[in-house]
Amino acid sequence: MSVTPLRILLVEDEPITCEIVAASLARAPRVRDGDAPFALEVAPSLAAACARLAAGDVAAVLLDLSLPDSEGLATFRTVRDAAPDVPVVILTATDDEALALTAVREGAQDWVVKGGGDPALLPRVLRHAIERRRADEALAESAEALRSARHLAAVGRLAGGMAHAFNNMLTIIRCSAELLRDQLEDERQRDDVLGMLDATQRASALVRQLLAFGSRQVLRPVPVDPAVLVQAMLPMLVRGVGDAWPLTLDAAPGGPPVRVDPAQFEQVVLQLVLDARDAQPDGGAIRLAVATVDVARPEAHAHGVVAPGRYVSITVADDAPLAADVVDALFEPFFSRSGTERDGSLGLAVPYGIVRQSGGQLRVRATSPGTTLEILLPAVAPVIAAPLPAAGEGGFGGHDQRLLVVEDDARIRELITRVLVRQGWEVREAPGGEEALAVLDGCDGAIDLLVTDLSMPGMGGKALVDRVRARWPAMRVLFMSGYADEEATREAMGGEVLFLAKPFTSVELSRAVREAWLADPMPWPAVPTPPAGETS
Repeated sequence: MSVTPLRILLVEDEPITCEIVAASLARAPRVRDGDAPFALEVAPSLAAACARLAAGDVAAVLLDLSLPDSEGLATFRTVRDAAPDVPVVILTATDDEALALTAVREGAQDWVVKGGGDPALLPRVLRHAIERRRADEALAESAEALRSARHLAAVGRLAGGMAHAFNNMLTIIRCSAELLRDQLEDERQRDDVLGMLDATQRASALVRQLLAFGSRQVLRPVPVDPAVLVQAMLPMLVRGVGDAWPLTLDAAPGGPPVRVDPAQFEQVVLQLVLDARDAQPDGGAIRLAVATVDVARPEAHAHGVVAPGRYVSITVADDAPLAADVVDALFEPFFSRSGTERDGSLGLAVPYGIVRQSGGQLRVRATSPGTTLEILLPAVAPVIAAPLPAAGEGGFGGHDQRLLVVEDDARIRELITRVLVRQGWEVREAPGGEEALAVLDGCDGAIDLLVTDLSMPGMGGKALVDRVRARWPAMRVLFMSGYADEEATREAMGGEVLFLAKPFTSVELSRAVREAWLADPMPWPAVPTPPAGETS
């Protein structure tokens, strides 16, 4: 296998020094397999050196500070400014060592003395200088990727927090409108209420995008074969993009599975394909591929770092060129390569958030002839998913079963109670964890189902259930929240959880409550009961 030589530019006007350097590099041993040989070029003046550096393809500069057209540190500074990414090694006479050390402090990689006794020193110094510069560049790229990732994470946390509050308000509006709709007989008034409900539905979709961007939405991940999912999507994708964008897929089922929410995965692929279409307004090819890749060492990119491991790569490539100033902003909300915005879309910020929440990476790179967006998801071992227990048949009525609703927002708590009482449930209320424990103490745990918000001041939902299950292990529980990472919640709770995401409709609330009541109590880790008066 041929190896591209390392092109060294020797800036030196003394012929004898040039001959010595050329001989030293020609005899340089290759310490490791794959070490590239040296290819030496000579520039006898600073002007000639700058002209050669402008042409590029120089791995390192070996620089004499005393030249016919320049002298001292000005020589180094001119070379450094002409090619700031090229490492420079100072070649100096014995009496110029102080000057060489000053150059090193200003950015030179190293220095060597002319006529040094060890002929292997110069090649070794040059290789080390090149490797140090590459390491510095990799470190700078990693630091920039970390800054970018932290910036997006901060914006995501802000979006997630706003979505949490907004979901609570949407729950109030939606449930109130549904209750009002059921009481109205005037058709025109009912139409007005239906308009309100339609607006809350569209607002809810926007909130889901905010949660996706902030990696805070509720996901239901299962092991799937991405190749199978993408193949099943292909007819829909072909119809969606149109005839001007021929779409091809290179994927073979049977590779390692990944653990994702199938619906969210399909949303990510669809948005990447639509982005590829929009980036080519006059038409162009869109190429999808699914493959297994092994990452041997950390790989930095503009928006993160890929850790070593086995991944499944899903790529969407197109023929639209990728501008350098686009890369950093590509995954920011409302940004698009095409310069246009689809109504109600946060752009690629949504698939970025979904992929990150799924434990993967979304990265972009310029490829010939255009741009490739790549999803990297960790491969997992194949498993057989156990079937979910049947939720039972029949209506939603509670038949006088007793529920305890724990919710710190008084208006939401009141609406939940009204909906469930109309369905036949006997409902008790509590505004927080301590109050809920007092209710349970008062009836000695004679509650058929505990419905609790996850995020509450003081004692949160998980801490409440820890205390409840320590005393009443068979208590059935349904969690609610306008903002949660279900996977993190499950890990923290040590098992599966039944979860109702806000905002919800009265029908969704009734169905979730009935399913939680019919289901067997979920396993719960043993938690010691805290001393009296102690809360978590």
